[in-house]
Amino acid sequence: IHLCGTDDKNNLPCDNTNLVNLFGMQQDGEKQAGRKMAYELISYNNENCIRDQVTGLIWEQKTKDKSLRDQDWRFTWFNADPKNNAGDAGIQASSTTCNCTLSSCNTTAYIEALNKANYCGYSDWRLPTRSELTNLVDYSTSQAALNPIYTNTAFNDGYWSSTTSAKQNTKAWTIDFKEGASNPTYKEYMAHIRAVRTPQ
Repeated sequence: IHLCGTDDKNNLPCDNTNLVNLFGMQQDGEKQAGRKMAYELISYNNENCIRDQVTGLIWEQKTKDKSLRDQDWRFTWFNADPKNNAGDAGIQASSTTCNCTLSSCNTTAYIEALNKANYCGYSDWRLPTRSELTNLVDYSTSQAALNPIYTNTAFNDGYWSSTTSAKQNTKAWTIDFKEGASNPTYKEYMAHIRAVRTPQ
């Protein structure tokens, strides 16, 4: 299935222009379940990011240079917006677990810094949803369960999603790319981030 529909039209290309507020709702034509994973490296201003050729999402590429996007930095989950935090904003951590690249090592501060830096030419980066992050898991392999185009990946801890646990709002979902597991994790836990953006 390659086409999508709205309330009054069918057989539309599955893009933001045609679907508007229905874009990202994971219609079969948009999701294209079963299609083989494929990625493309994008370079802009000496920075790299990755386009998922199946979903169209653009993903952050981590570094190993002790700068903002270093693979080793870890963050608490924090989102002050009550519409997106399920009643628990999370924790604003100290600056030590991200090498003082931020005044607080938390998910919101990281995304704001990435957008302010206009990373890879974009300023609309965000924390991925649980389903978006899970879509990166390559279940045809193990340890690591992630395509090797994603370099400088930390496999010692999970990666934060934007999705709070429905059962316990003090937790948000993380994805572990060592084994491909998805876990509800306390928001004060220090985990990694791989940001994403939806192309317009």
